[in-house]
Amino acid sequence: MIRVETESARAAIAAETSQAERAAVGERRNVAKAIEPLLLTHTWPDAIEIIEVSAEYGMHYDAHVRACTPFGLSWTAKIDIPTSHALARIVRLERIMEQVEVEAPEHSGWLGKGVKLRMQRLDRLHLTELCISSAATSARLRAAVDGTGGGFDLAFAEGSDHVQIVRIPKSGPADPPYEADSDDSAALHELHARLRAVGTELLANKTSVVAASLDDVLLAELPTPRAMVERMIMNLAPIVR
Repeated sequence: MIRVETESARAAIAAETSQAERAAVGERRNVAKAIEPLLLTHTWPDAIEIIEVSAEYGMHYDAHVRACTPFGLSWTAKIDIPTSHALARIVRLERIMEQVEVEAPEHSGWLGKGVKLRMQRLDRLHLTELCISSAATSARLRAAVDGTGGGFDLAFAEGSDHVQIVRIPKSGPADPPYEADSDDSAALHELHARLRAVGTELLANKTSVVAASLDDVLLAELPTPRAMVERMIMNLAPIVR
């Protein structure tokens, strides 16, 4: 009788434990879902945001924003690009700014043994990738809509007129990076401002949180979701005071 009662009690405990674990998993998912409106509609103090726009299959752009806070909370949000936006479809750079030219080295002569500086029209290339952060902006320009062919990679440092250019030939490795000269920097500075404006406009169209974590642990898997709330309050308390 004791053995039967013991086994029955253990079975009941196992069933209740399993039920409690399932309930806990559901509650953790609810916590992750509950924080989504906060992350989509507000900019967290001191958070670092990186906007990433990339051409997908030569048909349209895929856009996301990645963000992280000083207290370990990080997330990725999906952006839906409106049909009226400049990046609603894959575009040539001329749609953002016309007559963008830079002086770039170009191989010439038999077997490409000679290198000459020539003016290159960047606005005729397609914008296939754009990345914007508080510290820098980078753009990938290619001849073809699908990102193939030759082109250029541009890197702008925020708060600086320096622009790093990398020429990408049709075949073979990329050329060594070089700094744009002073004659080209004025136009490139204007291009930088326009690219940032076009990219940051997208922040108003965040639609869903794709992933969120605290200290690299997914919110839906946190052993104690309370830890996240406590850190959020500790981070906001000095501002509220």
